[in-house]
Amino acid sequence: MPKNFIQDIAGKIQEALPEGMKNVHGEAERFVKEGVESAMGNFKMVRYEEFEIQQKILLKTREKLELLTKRVDELEEKLKQYEGEAVRESVAVESSET
Repeated sequence: MPKNFIQDIAGKIQEALPEGMKNVHGEAERFVKEGVESAMGNFKMVRYEEFEIQQKILLKTREKLELLTKRVDELEEKLKQYEGEAVRESVAVESSET
């Protein structure tokens, strides 16, 4: 986390303090820095580069899933056609035997 980010926040809080409390600048700044660092430490953050990599992986995975879904649909359709042909052949055989 950038130090100047924390210092900026601490400075803004320091500016907002009443005049009587501004003399405790060092202690207040330390307190604010520790609080902000602690709060920011609780967030699960990743670098932008890591995010981009994960985004690319997700996109490729989604594309593969779409292709596989399409292929499964095609195979299921062929299976239905073969099952239909098998039923028709079975009926034809039974009809000719009777």
